[in-house]
Amino acid sequence: GNHDVNNLETFRVLSQPGGLIDVWGERLVTSNLRRTNDGDGDESNGSGETNQSLVPVGSNYRFLRGKQGTVLALGFLYNMGDDAVVTVERVQDVAERSWFRTLLASPRPEEFDAVLVLAHMDAEDELVAFLRSELRALVGEDMVIQFITGHSHIRRYVELDPRSSSFEAGRYLDTVGFVSFDIAKGGFRHVFVDANRVSLAQSLGMSVDEYPTEDGKELTSYIQRTLEHAGANVILGCSPRRYRVDGYLNETDSLLQLFMGEVLPKTFLKTFNRGSGSSSSFGHSENVLMQAQDWFVRYDLFPGVVTVGNVFEVLPEDDTITKLSHSLYGGDIIKIWEAYNKDQMFMDNTTYVVGIATEDPKTPGGQPKYPELENDSKYTLYCLAKDAPGIGQIMSDLGYSAYATEEDVYRGKRTVRDLWVDYIREKWPYDGNDCHGPTDRGPDGSDGGDGGAGGGSGTTATASHGIDGDSTHASVPSG
Repeated sequence: GNHDVNNLETFRVLSQPGGLIDVWGERLVTSNLRRTNDGDGDESNGSGETNQSLVPVGSNYRFLRGKQGTVLALGFLYNMGDDAVVTVERVQDVAERSWFRTLLASPRPEEFDAVLVLAHMDAEDELVAFLRSELRALVGEDMVIQFITGHSHIRRYVELDPRSSSFEAGRYLDTVGFVSFDIAKGGFRHVFVDANRVSLAQSLGMSVDEYPTEDGKELTSYIQRTLEHAGANVILGCSPRRYRVDGYLNETDSLLQLFMGEVLPKTFLKTFNRGSGSSSSFGHSENVLMQAQDWFVRYDLFPGVVTVGNVFEVLPEDDTITKLSHSLYGGDIIKIWEAYNKDQMFMDNTTYVVGIATEDPKTPGGQPKYPELENDSKYTLYCLAKDAPGIGQIMSDLGYSAYATEEDVYRGKRTVRDLWVDYIREKWPYDGNDCHGPTDRGPDGSDGGDGGAGGGSGTTATASHGIDGDSTHASVPSG
């Protein structure tokens, strides 16, 4: 995936002796990933072509031979361009390579009965459609073409044509995806299985007590010891309800809304630059923070006990906060917001892509369509460090000055993850007893409505957070 090849140190770890690339060897299928040949001479790596400078990271393709036939497996990463530390060939360029066309077009050097494409891209990405079209032209209308996709972190199944489908099975091991097809008839079946003990045991036709193997028990024990040693089991507080990772800023049970409407105002915006000293000269300006929402939070926060480990699940990638400007009119910030919102639109969401957190949100439980800023009032504008280059460029394009010097970065104090920890400890205190209570309370403990995704009341929660059957998504078997 893209995270494996967008950081040089990460790729070096994967490439070292005994690393992932070494262990998987020719079984690692990377049809459009190339790395530098370290002078070892001729390396065609299954491609039928020799390149003295660039060679496949793994293999260009692989044959899977079984009792019912042979499947040709290909593997593609979406067109990353210069964002990768290896060479990611454009999918369109690979389709023109001689090894690709010779492998697939008749007469073939080796016959096969179906094509499997492992594609790190959305199930309906335009590159999936392109590959299906190119493969169809080479293998004909009757051969099965199965895409197994990813990257967009969703569950999706799409029938591309009567003998081709695209299947994406969730994210972060919240789903075990099963897909099968009939080589002769072309029929497809797929199932999404929740990755928890209850669902997995049911899928195998056994009880939960029968499910654990001795190896599984040993691995579970090892994980528990590791978490305990790392301090991940330290209890921070009791969540009053379930907060969803896929909720938008206008939804009360959304993790993003919890962060922008509660965590940031109470732990940072109302407190930073309010003391005495040089930093307090701009203290009269209200603090606001602009943030892109794509994949900022990564896992649901469940009702009940919240541990340090749960905070890491919600926010695996930490960040710091950067000051962009200490004196911007609200109307100007809205113009920057509109431009950044347009720039950041992704997938099917076209409304709440970029949010602005204020010190005193005027719309409890949801963000309005436009930020709650006064056009003629001045504000101090902050953002996450990861967003600073993009927002800074937009400010420059619009004629506003932005700065993000080392002194302005909120370093050496608290990170964003620290803000979550502080909020949970202060607002959701743990008294040492089991967490009981309705799951429909709002972030401040008040009655919040219908309970959102958590549902129900009288929940007794533990720190298991989904392992025993309450996972992020419900199972959706279909066929």
